[in-house]
Amino acid sequence: MTDATGRAIGVALNIFHGNAGAAGSHVDADTLPRRARSLWQLGHPPGLWLPEAFDMEAAAELYAGLGVRSINGFPQGMFQGVRVGHAVYRPGWDSIKRAEHTRRLITLAARVGSRHVSISTVPLGWRGTDRSGSADALLDMVEVLAEATRRSGVCVTLDLEPEPGCALASVEDAVCFFKDHIWAKRDDAQVRRHLGLCHDVCHATVDRPDLADPQTPALNAAAAAGLNVHKVQLTAAPVVDADTDRVGFAALARLAEPRFLHQTCVRSGGGLHRYDNLPDALTHHRPIGRWATHYHLPLGKNPFDTSRQDAELRSVLHHPATADAVLELETYTHPIREAADAAVLSATLHEAEHVVGLL
Repeated sequence: MTDATGRAIGVALNIFHGNAGAAGSHVDADTLPRRARSLWQLGHPPGLWLPEAFDMEAAAELYAGLGVRSINGFPQGMFQGVRVGHAVYRPGWDSIKRAEHTRRLITLAARVGSRHVSISTVPLGWRGTDRSGSADALLDMVEVLAEATRRSGVCVTLDLEPEPGCALASVEDAVCFFKDHIWAKRDDAQVRRHLGLCHDVCHATVDRPDLADPQTPALNAAAAAGLNVHKVQLTAAPVVDADTDRVGFAALARLAEPRFLHQTCVRSGGGLHRYDNLPDALTHHRPIGRWATHYHLPLGKNPFDTSRQDAELRSVLHHPATADAVLELETYTHPIREAADAAVLSATLHEAEHVVGLL
């Protein structure tokens, strides 16, 4: 399925159960690769996810010919079926382990990719991650990316994904990082081509719930700086005005669960109050003001303000900064509700149809 401009709407494989199938010394052809083939046959390029120590040859064989345009290099450890929490941000870009894993993903992207592959990655790490050392490690990747592109003809990019609570919590933080730490050390065509951003719609909402449209200023900041947005993750966050919507606030409170981190921002008293996790916010902040939480809701069908969500998605889809970006669905919270894989796939196809309807 494609949007009005002919861009395919991809699906991130980390939304499914049992993604451990691609780990270790083998790749189980009955798990993620089977789902990848199903998605490709339905017109949705699969966004690959592979943990550390994946089998390169097996992965290259199983994912060949599937029109891969995206690899989720953000989670380096296991993602579904385990308690993830802060572990998803480790290792950061100040660790050699992050660079080693990413080099292998670049090699795989060059072998199975189609035209352009965006590898999204952690926004350096959780807050406090060393910026200068991370910048050096990312700049070292530029030559690796350029060589993979030269050899394969597939343009491979490495794209930082800002997220609340991380060293780069917002697109604006990322712009400052590129100006002060990347471009200040090296600013040329290769760097601009191969290092960019992955824009997650939900993350931008949680960063600025005080704005009716937090997406446009974020993307404007990237465009003004000449920072390329190579991938967009089409996601939606719950936003609730606790003062007037008690039912909505009760629904938001029920999203608290232990598997993933649900960063929360509350606008009240003229300021923004940020919490690392929804349970922290529920404990320490009164149920007043506007709340936004990091929880990837099913697009178009959820108990929150879908009109706001749709307006934000439209802002992103129609922004000039995303005209050439890879589009990808990543509602990885389906398994929290114990949905079977068939139900996850069906819901994802409905999400894709919903996105097409927004264009």
